[in-house]
Amino acid sequence: MNDIHQKLGELLRLEREQKGITLEDLSVRLKISESNLTSIETGDTKAVPSELYFNLFAKSYCEAMGVDYTRTREAIRIELEEQPPEEETSKSKGDTETSGNSETESESNLIKKLGWLFGAIVVTFIVFITVFKLFFSDPTASQPKSSGEASEQSASSDRTDLASYDWNVPGYKADEPLKLKLTPRGESWATVLADGDTVLFRNLMPGRSYEAEAEYRLLISVGVPRSVDMELNGEEVNLADPETRRISRVYIDQMNIDNYLNPQLADSPSDTGSGSGE
Repeated sequence: MNDIHQKLGELLRLEREQKGITLEDLSVRLKISESNLTSIETGDTKAVPSELYFNLFAKSYCEAMGVDYTRTREAIRIELEEQPPEEETSKSKGDTETSGNSETESESNLIKKLGWLFGAIVVTFIVFITVFKLFFSDPTASQPKSSGEASEQSASSDRTDLASYDWNVPGYKADEPLKLKLTPRGESWATVLADGDTVLFRNLMPGRSYEAEAEYRLLISVGVPRSVDMELNGEEVNLADPETRRISRVYIDQMNIDNYLNPQLADSPSDTGSGSGE
């Protein structure tokens, strides 16, 4: 049984049940037997005369449900190719967690080092300006050399400026993590990758909530978007493509998250420099 056929059949079954269409009604409309339609929904290519017939029946089924057969198969194929084999996943789970923790720790240390470097540059610049004012500026240049009182007043003014200078250097503030929440109202499925690791790859059960969190990036696919409520960092969002009404490999990171939280700003004519998600 091909995983692509099985996933496609499951998606078609969900679409049919969402629209309240029975197998009997669909069989009459498409002139395909109920047993063959059941084989399509289970992805069983051996139950039909050949795989060619299976693909033809599946395409007719998709057209009846308003599903793009070619694009849906391609999206499922890409999703399945990105997932590691189940037995390899169980064997390398420990190694993956260790590698992920090491990568996160390395990135965190790099950010801290950059913060310290920036602070050191700022402090060095301030010290240079201070030393230059103390040793190289001539406070009496605009006054006659014989005016001792004016020179003393200028030096006193410089000392007052240094004493009132704000030496506080703002500390580094890290970006908030990306938090995704899925709450299905009907049956669907979802795949979510957080910082390159698969955190969700399963069918979604109505009435339950599924959460994912990432430091830097999320990659999201949802089988039946209209059946799932979505929140990003606590705000309701709509990640569906305006044309296809699908959610397939939607990429969100710290740079483009505002495009999804504030779509009206991203679409504004004056906001020509903003980026958009995939």
